[in-house]
Amino acid sequence: MQGGGTGSVSVGVDLSGLVGRSLTIAVQEIARALAPEGIDADRVVVAINEAMTEVLVDEEIFDPSTLSADQIVEVLVDYLARILFHQVTEDAGSAWNRSPSEARTIEAENELFDLIKIAMDRQLGPKLANGVGRMSKLDVERAQLNAMQEVWREWETFE
Repeated sequence: MQGGGTGSVSVGVDLSGLVGRSLTIAVQEIARALAPEGIDADRVVVAINEAMTEVLVDEEIFDPSTLSADQIVEVLVDYLARILFHQVTEDAGSAWNRSPSEARTIEAENELFDLIKIAMDRQLGPKLANGVGRMSKLDVERAQLNAMQEVWREWETFE
């Protein structure tokens, strides 16, 4: 859509009707269009909503032609960091219950999210320097796996 298309080629849905609508509505519709069928759909919708809203915080109206390549990369990194964060916290299971207080749990979750976002940026940044469209699904999966390994190594050193 950034280049003037409808989005149909990428997601199989004509999203061009979202141009000029409020960012909130556009983000919700984009998230629904991109979410897979099945159990992870809600998680994906929430992650897309949060990532786009976080990155495009100053936008009120959806106009993909004004999105910079850096913003698109930032949305992708933020989205993947959120997905990875949910996976890591699920994998950690009851470890969160060992925190001395709820405030420390929240602080630890924020630290973990920041660490994941940095790791995703490190893994994806160089690969995205030539444009988002040049990464295959396998490239993204490898970057996520490498970021997760990096996060676990780093997280083990935290107190």
